[in-house]
Amino acid sequence: MGLGKVCGRGVLRAKTWIANRYTAKTASSFDQVMEELNKFGMETKGLGFSTDVTKESLAQQGGYGFALKDPQHDEAWVIFTDQVHKEIPSFEMRAAVPKWFPLIRTWFNAVGLCKLPWTDVRHPEAANTKNPSQNWPTLEYYLKYFNSTM
Repeated sequence: MGLGKVCGRGVLRAKTWIANRYTAKTASSFDQVMEELNKFGMETKGLGFSTDVTKESLAQQGGYGFALKDPQHDEAWVIFTDQVHKEIPSFEMRAAVPKWFPLIRTWFNAVGLCKLPWTDVRHPEAANTKNPSQNWPTLEYYLKYFNSTM
């Protein structure tokens, strides 16, 4: 199996494949080789990190580590929205989060937009809406921007 096919199965498998091949040729310690590969082959739970650069945000790195589905930090910024901004006060609003937030995040990724103005920079008018955590005033800006490109 070639390197491309191995890498397609995930960063952890690629690192293990490389380490096994290297140690077989050099009689080096598998653990030492893995230690070196771990310096740049980032993965959590066997899956490679997303294209977001996390080196500047310890909170984002932590979010990758405790995320439930893959090395993504969605849960971290939802928790931040809930606990810091206090924008998800009711059980009903929290129940909608597992559906709502990933859908919007997926849309951002699909159209090549950044989630930063939506989640981290709160629109002042969001507080006056039915569900401030969804930040509809900012989403409306995104929609206007996207529609203007069509």
